[in-house]
Amino acid sequence: MFHLKRKIPLAITIISMTIGFMISIQYHSTQELLTLNSRDITELRTDLSKEMERKEALLKDLEKKQELLSQYKNNSKNQETTDIMKEELNKAEIMAGLLPVKGKGLIITIKSNGQTSSDQAIENLVVDDDLRTLVNELLANGAQAISINGQRLVSNSAIRNVGNQIQVNNQFIHFPYQINAIGDQENMKAGLQVAGLFDYFKLLKKELSIEKRDVVEVPAYVGDFHPKYMKPVKAGEK
Repeated sequence: MFHLKRKIPLAITIISMTIGFMISIQYHSTQELLTLNSRDITELRTDLSKEMERKEALLKDLEKKQELLSQYKNNSKNQETTDIMKEELNKAEIMAGLLPVKGKGLIITIKSNGQTSSDQAIENLVVDDDLRTLVNELLANGAQAISINGQRLVSNSAIRNVGNQIQVNNQFIHFPYQINAIGDQENMKAGLQVAGLFDYFKLLKKELSIEKRDVVEVPAYVGDFHPKYMKPVKAGEK
């Protein structure tokens, strides 16, 4: 009985010491965990702050790049529009005869056949109607640009007799006559043949010769081309 009474306090002591030891370990573990968690949160906040700054910088850089892209697209669009306008203006000037042009075509010459006396020369003059007929045949068979003795024919060109001479664009031209025509060579030549112009000029004691060339030059019109009395009609205007 006495022996049992001595063991109980000893057991209580051992148990108390064990509990204390466990509490002590638990306390230190908790403190270390709190310290570790606190350090992680601080580092996370620092990293988050850095990432936010980096994100802000990237957004600003992206905004600048988008602005540059927008400017580039606008400039590119404007440049494209300008190029198209220049191209269309160039075509209009070519068709109006305001620019010199060159291309495949014919060199047509009307000259004396060497059998004409001075009296016959006056009698067998080439007149304005002869040149108009020849030019009309060329145009009807695909001629795109024509000049007579260096005078470019345009929409308001006139071929007319003034005395015994011929004027083109109000400028006198002198025999022999050279007509430069750019267009389909075969069609233009066939048109002149079908119209009987070779035989017609023989009757005038003249020789009509045709030479095909890969490069035929036609100069620009040099007269006044500004409309003075006409203006465009606006839609709905009476």
